Amino acid sequence: MINGIHVRRVAVMGLALAITVALTSCSSAGSESSGMTAGDAPNSMVGSAPDAVPGVAKSVDTQLQPQMVRSASLTLTTDDVSAGVLSIKTLIARLHGTVTSEDTQMSNDAAQSTISGQVPAASLDSFVTGAATAGDVRSISTSAYDVTSQAVDLDARIASLTSSIDRLRQLMSSAANVSDLLAAEGQLASRQADLDSLTSQRSYLSQQVAMSAVTVTITHPDAVNEALPIAAAAAAVLILMGVTGVVVGLVLSRTYRRRLRSSSPTT
Repeated sequence: MINGIHVRRVAVMGLALAITVALTSCSSAGSESSGMTAGDAPNSMVGSAPDAVPGVAKSVDTQLQPQMVRSASLTLTTDDVSAGVLSIKTLIARLHGTVTSEDTQMSNDAAQSTISGQVPAASLDSFVTGAATAGDVRSISTSAYDVTSQAVDLDARIASLTSSIDRLRQLMSSAANVSDLLAAEGQLASRQADLDSLTSQRSYLSQQVAMSAVTVTITHPDAVNEALPIAAAAAAVLILMGVTGVVVGLVLSRTYRRRLRSSSPTT
């Protein structure tokens, strides 16, 4: 009896020892597998995706940067038109802009001058604020036109043509005969002309975005007052013509009715 109990105890202890060894082996295998994934991975696979994402995001931000063409126009009145013109021209020069045209007209003793020019787009608001002090403001108009899509399209076409020209030059360097060389030269000349045209368009667009067009019209108050009687007289003439037309219409209508009554047979 004692021997049977002793045998069962030995068997239970052996089974427990086997289970412990098995669990220890599984845990060790799992640790080795996990260590290989985290520590033994090739360097090219670690951090490659995070490094690439910021580059793509930066490229997209550059392409989507707004490209705006802005302009402004003002109408001022002042007793000294010449002083107002000098003030506007000085303001344009101080903002590192350029005066493109100046047109002054004299009517009796009243002068009117229009100054056109360009100022840096970043200084357009400063120009409007400064120009408004050159006289009494009668009107201010500003505009902004989004040309982002045009800029992106031109950049893409320029890049495509540049790559195409590079490939043609490589073909020319390895041309097997004269006919292939001449054909490649013809294609190269045509695409180079297209590239030059697109480059000029892109440069002009960049210039419009960088510099804002401004126009200031300065008028003497008398010139404005002279226009008021003319407008009033024209309105009076129109009103008089309208009243006359109504009166004539009523007279003709009454005359027509009287004739109808006199010509109708009596019963």
